[in-house]
Amino acid sequence: MLLRFNVKNFLSFENITEFSMFPGKVRSKENHLMKTPNTNILKFTTIYGANAAGKSNLVKAIDHSREIILFGLDHISRDYYNKGNTNNKFEKTTFEYEIMIGNKYYAYGFNVIINKKEIVGEWLYDITGKEEKVIFERDIENKTFDIGINFKDSSNNMRFNVYFDDNRLNKKTLLLNELNRNKEHIYENNSEFVIFKNIFDWFMNCLDINFASAPITNFQYMLGEDIDFNESIVKTLNMFGTGITNFSLIESDLEDIKNDLPKEILENIKNELITKRHEHNAVNLRGINQFYNITLDKNENLKVKTLSFKHENQDCDFYLSEESDGTRRLLDLIEILLNSKDKVFIIDEIDRSLHPNLTHKFIELFLQLSESKNVQLIVTTHEDRILDLELLRRDEIWFAQKSKTGSTELYSLENYSPRFDTKIVKAYLEGRYGAIPSFKNLNLDELNRLYAQSN
Repeated sequence: MLLRFNVKNFLSFENITEFSMFPGKVRSKENHLMKTPNTNILKFTTIYGANAAGKSNLVKAIDHSREIILFGLDHISRDYYNKGNTNNKFEKTTFEYEIMIGNKYYAYGFNVIINKKEIVGEWLYDITGKEEKVIFERDIENKTFDIGINFKDSSNNMRFNVYFDDNRLNKKTLLLNELNRNKEHIYENNSEFVIFKNIFDWFMNCLDINFASAPITNFQYMLGEDIDFNESIVKTLNMFGTGITNFSLIESDLEDIKNDLPKEILENIKNELITKRHEHNAVNLRGINQFYNITLDKNENLKVKTLSFKHENQDCDFYLSEESDGTRRLLDLIEILLNSKDKVFIIDEIDRSLHPNLTHKFIELFLQLSESKNVQLIVTTHEDRILDLELLRRDEIWFAQKSKTGSTELYSLENYSPRFDTKIVKAYLEGRYGAIPSFKNLNLDELNRLYAQSN
């Protein structure tokens, strides 16, 4: 689970900025908390702010730092440093996570010079107890290094020291990544090393980041053969008023998919299916408006199926492309409600294409269903319908606001300690908590003159 995230010198974040999932002093709605031996953790937060205030930049900071951890610096833009100060071009950018894995807590972070695509520092601490313990530190900039982990097996100590020494000055790849590059044999035979696999796997499999411009799910969750689970999907869709009464995979004409996908891609899929023999011998492709399940027949010809939906009082099949934007959005989000794995979902603009009541209902359902799960949901939104202390705790509501210098500041409603019966949405729209648009005076005569000139 995510405990805390810190970022500095990235896009609109100039100074070190903290986002926290630790609860405040709120006594109500304790069922919204994940209770652990050492602390409690929030399962949900929502972030408000004006357009360009930096809400999406927080999501990008988490997404880009995850990409660096998993895949390196090659695909990261050199221009993502904070441009509010020209000196920031060659200043360090900092990303740091505090996470919980099992009953252990870790702080992992690194410094990079984004414009140079160079790593200049990396650290991993065990922060489970009262005092943090260094697992490793490497400060490439100042050439100071420390190994704090001590394996019981002396051969493991020797092995780790070799890995560390080989990568102590590596400016292109993080040590955490190197410790997970073709090292499966180590984790199979050396349980003391598994800490590095668990942390890497957390970023790979537990941290699920989604932007408004891209689909959230690949619909894998709808392709299983568990009848009870599929019925729960239908019931959930029906509860949201979509009118959907069933769904299935039906055969589609290969010519239809040729209109959506170039011939070269279809040939690549065919070759991949022939050579790699995927599980179930299938490739699933998800676009914004359509979904394809592609397999091979016994003659190694491509066969295509697509999702179809039945509606109340309708005998025909409806394809994904024929469903409304709101229904497609719900089909994305429902996987979060039905998820049973330890996950941290982050969704930018959760309210996109949804009626305000649907957004409210979705969050209400998430909070109810998450009581028995280790799952977190962090969202950005403009939907003020959920600014409601009957629905949320005040420490679950965060704001993003630009400072006078143009950098983003993050803060929680907990800072204001409003009464439980305060009409939060009214106070927010009145500007009591900041993080709303500010408008300059508009000279209508001047505007009319400019329009006249343009015509």
